[in-house]
Amino acid sequence: MKPICPLTPICVAILLAAVLGAAVADTLGPTNFWGINPAEPASVQRGIDAAYNSGASSVVIPPGRYVIDQSDNPKALLGFSSMNNFDIEANDVTLVFPDRFKRAIVFDDCANVKLAGATITRGIMVTSQGTLVGVAPDRTSLDIRIHAGYPTNVADQRWFGDRAKVLTFYEPASRQILAGTYDVAYLNPLQLGPDLLRFPLSRPMPVSTPIAVGQYVAWRGTVLDDVLLSHCKHMRFEKIVLLGGTGFGIHESGGDGGNYYQYDVRYPPMPPGATVAPLLSTNADAFHSNGVRNGPTLENCHFEGMHDDGIPIHGAYSLVMESSGDSVVINLPSPSMEFRACDHLLFYGPDETRVAEATVVSIEKAKGYPHRFLETSKVFDERVGSPLNYRLIKLDHPVSLQFGDMVSDADACASGFVIRGCTVRNARARGLLIMASKGLIENCTIEGTTSGGMVFSPEMAQINDFNDADFSQDIVIRNNTIRRCGLYMQNGNWENSALTVAATHAKQFVAPPGHARFLIEHNTFVDNPGCNVLITSASDVTVKDNEFVSPMTAWNRKSGGVTSYGVDHSALINATLVNGLTFSGNTVVSPGSFMKTLEATGPGVVQTGMPGGIVVH
Repeated sequence: MKPICPLTPICVAILLAAVLGAAVADTLGPTNFWGINPAEPASVQRGIDAAYNSGASSVVIPPGRYVIDQSDNPKALLGFSSMNNFDIEANDVTLVFPDRFKRAIVFDDCANVKLAGATITRGIMVTSQGTLVGVAPDRTSLDIRIHAGYPTNVADQRWFGDRAKVLTFYEPASRQILAGTYDVAYLNPLQLGPDLLRFPLSRPMPVSTPIAVGQYVAWRGTVLDDVLLSHCKHMRFEKIVLLGGTGFGIHESGGDGGNYYQYDVRYPPMPPGATVAPLLSTNADAFHSNGVRNGPTLENCHFEGMHDDGIPIHGAYSLVMESSGDSVVINLPSPSMEFRACDHLLFYGPDETRVAEATVVSIEKAKGYPHRFLETSKVFDERVGSPLNYRLIKLDHPVSLQFGDMVSDADACASGFVIRGCTVRNARARGLLIMASKGLIENCTIEGTTSGGMVFSPEMAQINDFNDADFSQDIVIRNNTIRRCGLYMQNGNWENSALTVAATHAKQFVAPPGHARFLIEHNTFVDNPGCNVLITSASDVTVKDNEFVSPMTAWNRKSGGVTSYGVDHSALINATLVNGLTFSGNTVVSPGSFMKTLEATGPGVVQTGMPGGIVVH
């Protein structure tokens, strides 16, 4: 038998250190989860902060339901600032944030932080819905009975004061958005009874609109981010589920970006007393990216039931105030925007044509600059918004610009984005709205959107109240399914094509240079009404080996002819103002009777591969 070694002083020290280490780990580590306890919701913020401040690399939130309704943080109910290299594990955790007027979670200036496993919900209904029970004879108002359990305080401007006051109609049996209608804008509703409201409309509904008593109707409340990433980088969100959001499910704004997302936006459970399941999952976008320097990666996400876009990705334009030689004064309309030395800038005239490009040498604040604004847009008007930030920029060469021109920072438009294996369905608006470059969209399913399934188009502030940059270049779209998209029937809505690459100004498409180098291959388009692919304002676009299944089989008033933008919705593909368009290996299977031609070509198109690049089987 081997003798037992006597305990030397060194052995005693080692043993004591092990025991003390185990005690410390038991006190501070996952065993008691840093004091986080479902019975004390405030312990979530306190415990995460304690773990991070201790130097730990992670924290585990114990399984359970946490109702977090109070916070000293003015920005959010949970807030984290300047957090780096830290993991928050929240498997089997439900975080409930019932304060609908405060963001749920904010990460501010954080890097390399992971949040995994949590279900995030408001726990209350922030949208409303009902059944259409009456239509005025002159079609100027609608009577809607609110479904049991859903908010009836629709006249409350805090709850339902969003600028997009629109009604969306649904088929009761399928719970899908009703094809053939449009965004029905309403004014302040009138209370006719405890659960009965009359919605005056901003204009009479056309007789041809296929609405009927008994159909379901839904509308959104005031939009607010649920999760905000402000000036963050290399963040990871894994296996997150958002139920019943107040607006942008996850919103990344500014910063170096390069963030990764794998999460779902789904319908919340029925509220107490309800007999009809929710028609909306969130007030606005499932995901929103603006002004980041490295594009996001969204992988295996599932987004459904949004009352706006599924995935918008964009930068922002700034307004040129004046220029002289190699110096230009601009403003920054968004707090997420800030130019940097060596950034590549693209300048556009009021008609959205590119007039110059240059590189930033230096940038400084332009203090005391007198305010000027565009008469055609509120985006840059300090009288109706926050004070703007003026900058004096030195460029690498002289440019000729004037007040009213726009500038986009090509290095802050989310270049390098990836959308892979994602599903976006049943959304009131676009599935994907992309204004970024160097992107990949593959193995995704987009279906049941009221507007286009995938839309690439800048939105400049001269013509509306949106101000999103920019044209897209170097884009690969492959192995996706785009099904039943473009359900709304506004005759002038060029975005209704299942896949749209375009730019517009004054009801006309903008000539190149603009979008460039698109590869659209091995995609399947299924049962899309009207034009399936619209390509304008672009150069070097290849459309190959795509399959179009049952296009234009359903009645569609768009299919009756040419819209105000010149889009022929009886043609499978529309092209105008395209320099270098190539077709090869595309097939059409079982076309509907409303498809009259394969391609409608407008002016300024240089193309190869037609006829023969699209074959009907």
